[in-house]
Amino acid sequence: MAPRSKPRKKAHKLGGSDGIFQFPEAILQKIFFFLPVEDAVSLSAASKTWRNVWTSLPILNLRLDHNEYVTFESFVSSVEDSLSILRSRKAKIESFFLTIDPQEKEGSDLESHLHDWLTLIMKNYVKEIELRVSESPNDIFYTIPQSVFTSKSLVKLQLIGCKFPADILFSDGGGDRKKSRRRRHEFLCLKEIILEDVVARDDQIKELVNHSKNFLEKLTIKTSPAMELLSLEFFLKLSFLK
Repeated sequence: MAPRSKPRKKAHKLGGSDGIFQFPEAILQKIFFFLPVEDAVSLSAASKTWRNVWTSLPILNLRLDHNEYVTFESFVSSVEDSLSILRSRKAKIESFFLTIDPQEKEGSDLESHLHDWLTLIMKNYVKEIELRVSESPNDIFYTIPQSVFTSKSLVKLQLIGCKFPADILFSDGGGDRKKSRRRRHEFLCLKEIILEDVVARDDQIKELVNHSKNFLEKLTIKTSPAMELLSLEFFLKLSFLK
């Protein structure tokens, strides 16, 4: 007599009664937290369950001004408190406005905090970023993290008194240069760019603008010295230029 074959186990469907969709919302939120923001957006469009997780994310409007605080320590503490929720879950950030008035003694500490805050912000779905760095002693300029230049959710980017990374990569391949060349990044909804007193090479500004050409409506560039040439021939939606 032939041996009886063992019955096959039924495969669980992703949306079945005991599948991943039956996890508590807290677990699903945790899964969302570890996903890249683009994947989280795509997943939310794939099913009602994930869409409910997406719509349950907190909506934040963050406006923080260094000049409104008596001490540097109180300013840092306020920013940390405002961003603390982002260390445990994702959020939809309508706007992040940060004004910094650096003093010489705060230089390195403030730059470290700024890098941490922006890196944390960019792990989420953020629509507007406005970063203003007042004129600082000894010509201190704060370098913008690479992640700002690979966001697909940005609608408005305003940088004043900041510095571009020396070797900026407009791609979603992270630090892997070979991968970055294969996966070129285009901003999917960036409509307005404002750059004032930024430290950046002409080719970096041109590349930022060119990667936004499909949706860009407003462009303001104030640099010293002025850019020599900027071609805007195929910017069909551009209606404001300064």
